[in-house]
Amino acid sequence: METATTDPQVRMGPMDRGTEADDRVAPESAYGTFLRRVSEAVGAAIIFAIMVIFVIQVTARYFFNHPLPWTDEASQLLFPWLVFWGCCFMVPLSQQVRLDIVYNAMSRPVRRAFLLMSSLMICVVFVWALPKTWDYIDYMWRHRTPMLEIRYFWVFLCYAMFMVVMVARSLWAGWLVLANDDRAENV
Repeated sequence: METATTDPQVRMGPMDRGTEADDRVAPESAYGTFLRRVSEAVGAAIIFAIMVIFVIQVTARYFFNHPLPWTDEASQLLFPWLVFWGCCFMVPLSQQVRLDIVYNAMSRPVRRAFLLMSSLMICVVFVWALPKTWDYIDYMWRHRTPMLEIRYFWVFLCYAMFMVVMVARSLWAGWLVLANDDRAENV
């Protein structure tokens, strides 16, 4: 069985190129480590809350024969927060959805050009869509969820947060590509 190597003298195949930059990433600062741990703790807390709510619902429904309607709504409200929180704070760009077969088959300069173009497209589209998105989220302030009576503003706010953070991450990744920094794919 062959093992991956970081020796520059060893020729790497097209599928191995994706890990090339990962081996040269500079260690993260104490501040970066703290922020990463906080974001992971928040994501874990959301997962834990969804799980507790699920157990409460199963217990109420099957052991006491009295289903609780608020548990379904609470889980449905937490799930978008989990998805968008995880995507914008916990998943690095290198783990985002992309055509890996095509991307990894390209040379390093072409991959960096792809990263720069995709960063630019994310910035343009999200900045263009943000005002209308915010208008809708702001409009939802007057509506409440049926059971918990939480304003829908708080439910949809996670998407605006996601858009802003992804624009910031894309700008940072684009800057790192232009600066020829190997950390660009791990923003």
